[in-house]
Amino acid sequence: KRFGELLVCVALISIIAEQFVMPTLKRSAMPVMSLDIVGITVAILKLAVPNVYFWLFMFYALFHLWLNILAELTYFGDRLFYKEWWNATKLEDYWRFWNLPVHNWLVKHIFLPVLNSGFGKQTAVFMTFLVSAIFHELLVSVPCHTLRLWAFLGMMAQLPLVGLTAAIDKKLKGSQLGNVVFWISFCIVGQPLCVLLYFAEV
Repeated sequence: KRFGELLVCVALISIIAEQFVMPTLKRSAMPVMSLDIVGITVAILKLAVPNVYFWLFMFYALFHLWLNILAELTYFGDRLFYKEWWNATKLEDYWRFWNLPVHNWLVKHIFLPVLNSGFGKQTAVFMTFLVSAIFHELLVSVPCHTLRLWAFLGMMAQLPLVGLTAAIDKKLKGSQLGNVVFWISFCIVGQPLCVLLYFAEV
């Protein structure tokens, strides 16, 4: 059953990429290279909805289907690969919930060792994001055969947003405003902009 769902998800991702994402990217190369702000804004908005669907199908295919298939095949007992990141009112909660295997690895090998070395929590958070940003850049740059640091900068730009959403959550307890900031900054603007910038370089 899960394998069938995985095939459907991969097919839907391919359709979204071919029918909606690629045509927009091809038309957007010139505005990006000529720094046409209006053209870039239009391209980001055109990519926003397909990007959200692409990303959600990718998340479901990888974290819910593929990892559970592997867990079933290997008799792996711990099936908790993510928590309810989509409801996160603080960006730090999103980063803790969306990819638990990587989060747990970063906490164990970066965050806690930095804390145990006598540094403060802010330094440990910064170092964790730094390592994560380096890996995100490698994951994008290697397949694209270009090193432009957009993914790295996008990850590091999450730090101020972590502080902003934490402040919103503290001031307006129970408010969904932080969740709105997450969806707009990450899925509606951040990812489409990053895709545009890398595609223009390839």
